[in-house]
Amino acid sequence: MSMQKMTADPLPRTTMRLRTIRDGGSMRDADGAADLLRGAGCQDVHSLARKSPVPIGFVTGQKA
Repeated sequence: MSMQKMTADPLPRTTMRLRTIRDGGSMRDADGAADLLRGAGCQDVHSLARKSPVPIGFVTGQKA
């Protein structure tokens, strides 16, 4: 699962939320994404290390 890193600035934060919801997505942090993956039966759930300044994070897991 991927997610955008939230900024502390209220204007970009609000517009990002609106764009995400408008496009059919939902706002989740890394913990929320990990909970969804575990709930779907995934194991070894963890966040991938960010190696770029792009404000996107990834959480991965393996289906048993």
